[in-house]
Amino acid sequence: MALNDNYKDHYKSSDIENWGNLGVTEVKFAVYRDGVQVSYLTFNGIGSDKNNWFSRDRLISAPYRDLLDVDLTIYYFSIEGYQRDRRAFYITGGPHIGCSLDVGWTAVIDTGGFSDYCQWPRATRKPIITYSRTSGMVNFNTDDAVRADFMAVFIKS
Repeated sequence: MALNDNYKDHYKSSDIENWGNLGVTEVKFAVYRDGVQVSYLTFNGIGSDKNNWFSRDRLISAPYRDLLDVDLTIYYFSIEGYQRDRRAFYITGGPHIGCSLDVGWTAVIDTGGFSDYCQWPRATRKPIITYSRTSGMVNFNTDDAVRADFMAVFIKS
């Protein structure tokens, strides 16, 4: 399968279900726009599983300087994310106290629902993959929070 957004459904390798036997050492979460990688996060995959690799304590590298600051408060950093608003692969630097104050680095919204009351996650095509195009956290309501065409997860064994 080519790495582009021509495949209009979710694709997940069957290897994911065999994660524990793959000897995963590193995991990369990457987002793409117009076929080009525009952002990424790299994680330590040693001892991880298919659900816990996307976490702050496993983060190795990122283009976001502030995200690497251990003193910065992060409210959500997980694959599961903030389920009430259906935000997955979600990293946010603020509490949920109103749409205009939604700040963070990345969010993936795959279904409609409660999240649609905010303006920024609305779209006719799901999933919505939002990321910061700056070197740090952004307000998801601004032009610095942009939409990617697709995301990919790569594992290194």
